[in-house]
Amino acid sequence: MLAATSLALLSQWAEAAIVEDSIWTDHDWYNTSLNMGIDNGVPYSNDPEVNRRLISPFTFDGHVEDYMSMANAQLVNQIFPESMWDDAFPHANEVYTHADFLKSVAKFPSFCGENNLSSKYTLE
Repeated sequence: MLAATSLALLSQWAEAAIVEDSIWTDHDWYNTSLNMGIDNGVPYSNDPEVNRRLISPFTFDGHVEDYMSMANAQLVNQIFPESMWDDAFPHANEVYTHADFLKSVAKFPSFCGENNLSSKYTLE
């Protein structure tokens, strides 16, 4: 049940996006000690490593029509194919499908692609 609830929340959260030209308009700021700021409601950094971490959780706006063309959805499908779905979620409501799970994954283009291999913050 917990897994199905988590999947439902991920699917709903995947529809959320930062809205430009909203309450954040004209409230831009930048903190040089943190190397991060807000520009028209969108977080950013002038430091490439910090910016990479800031934008990694961003989602695509709207629906991803051809979700299986996304590299991360293909990778998740290889690791967790539909044939394993029922075994992993035996009590899931029938509205939660493997395809919808992959659509949610595709909404986050950095999911399964974000790493710290090139980061100065990598643990040695």
